[in-house]
Amino acid sequence: MSRKGLLAVVVSLLLVYAGVVPAHPPAAVGTIQAKGRVEVNGEVLPAEGTLYADDRIVVGKDAAGSLKLAGRDQVFLPELSVAAVRRAGERLRVVLEQGSLAVVSRAEQPLQVQALGAQISAAGGAAIFEVAVHGRALEVLSRQGTVLVAAAERTVEVPAGMKLEATMAPAPVDGLSAFEKFVLVTAVGLGVAGFALALATFLRDEPDECRVVGSATPFTISCP
Repeated sequence: MSRKGLLAVVVSLLLVYAGVVPAHPPAAVGTIQAKGRVEVNGEVLPAEGTLYADDRIVVGKDAAGSLKLAGRDQVFLPELSVAAVRRAGERLRVVLEQGSLAVVSRAEQPLQVQALGAQISAAGGAAIFEVAVHGRALEVLSRQGTVLVAAAERTVEVPAGMKLEATMAPAPVDGLSAFEKFVLVTAVGLGVAGFALALATFLRDEPDECRVVGSATPFTISCP
């Protein structure tokens, strides 16, 4: 075989191989643990696993999922919730498609939650907040710290102990939906994510990781 013929064969094989093997394998963004039936990209998670950007998580009935992300942020998904993990530049974003979630935010670059076209994140420093969606209704409850809820026309601050109840416009503008209406009310009861939270020592200098406690709903998030 001539040198030109051999070169053509080598190039052809390289092109085929490049089409089969991804040039950049996905980078891990954290870990995930399951209590009960939790699916990641359609596969049932046995107990725990590695979490990657673009993973989609579906939590079954009487189940819960716990995500530990880069920067020590944690996300807890109760039963019948659906969410996906995305990259937004240098930050991580959790897109809540259905149900609710609770966030324990400790990172210098706080995790961003997207729900119904609104962007939700801690204002800075340690914070704990919950987000829930029901149709076009959005609820954001701050348990610790101040939470920012950004929509197309304004950003609302939700201080600790308060809950934002909003109806979101169906069509986003520049990636964000607008508030059709919203109100801030005093938070009472269990919260919007359906977790009981034991948070007495969360704000100490070196808090331990929070975890889901219990074997069935309602679960408790414990931050020892």
